[in-house]
Amino acid sequence: MDIARQLVKRKVSNDTFGVVAKRQTKGRGTNSRNWLHGYGNLFMTIVINRTKLPIQLHYLPLRSAILVCSVLDSLVVNSMSCLKLKWPNDILIDGKKVCGILIEMEDDCMLIGIGCNIATVPDVSMLGQEALREATAVVKHSAFAENISTTQQISVGQNVVDELYKDVAISLMNSFKLYTETSIDNSAEVIREFSSRMDYSPQRMRNSVDLGLHIIPHSINSDGTLKVRDLHNNSETTLIADYLW
Repeated sequence: MDIARQLVKRKVSNDTFGVVAKRQTKGRGTNSRNWLHGYGNLFMTIVINRTKLPIQLHYLPLRSAILVCSVLDSLVVNSMSCLKLKWPNDILIDGKKVCGILIEMEDDCMLIGIGCNIATVPDVSMLGQEALREATAVVKHSAFAENISTTQQISVGQNVVDELYKDVAISLMNSFKLYTETSIDNSAEVIREFSSRMDYSPQRMRNSVDLGLHIIPHSINSDGTLKVRDLHNNSETTLIADYLW
C-alpha cells in the first residue's frame, strides 16, 4: 500500500490501477494488526479515484468484498456453499479467513489493500485476547486440492502457485476496473448482494475478556452498518466498525 500511496502523490494516473507484491514485510490489517506474509500469497492495492465510485464511500468496504468474492467464486469448489462474507469486508471459506481488505484514502483516491492467502495458510494464534480467526488458503479449496498436502506450508508446484497468483491478481484488477468504468450501483443492491453471501454464524467480539461466542449477525442496515443480536440476553445492537473476531 505504501508504494501505491507514493504513486498517488506523484499523480501518475487518474485511471484505476493496481500494485502487486509477492511478499511484504510491514503488512497491516485493521486497528494496526499484522497481516502475515506467506509464500505464494497475494498482496495487492487497487487505486480508485473517488470521483469514479458509483456509490458513497461508506458502502465501498461491502462492495469491495463482493467483488473479491466474485473472483474467488471461479476458483473455489462449491463456492456458493462454503465461500462467505464476514461484515464488513473479510472473505471466509468454511468459516476460515482467506482474504482481508483494508481501505485507506490518499488525496482524492481510495487505496483498497487486498491480502489473499493463495498458497500458504498463515500460522495464527487462536488463544488470548489477540487471537485471530483460523486461516485457510485458496489452493486448499480449489481443483488442485486433491494433489496437495494439508500441512500449513502447502506443498504445491511453483507453476501452480504462479498460475493461481496471476489469475487472481488479473481478475481482481479487471473486476474493479470494470466496476468503476461501467457500473451503475446503489446502496440497496450492495446490501442485497452482501447479505446473500454473509456469514450468519455466531461470533465473538474482538478483544473481549470472555472468549466465548457473544453475538450473531442479524441484518445489514440501510447505511451499511450491521445489526447483531446478543446470544445471552437476546437484545439487538448496531455495529459501526470492525468489531467482530
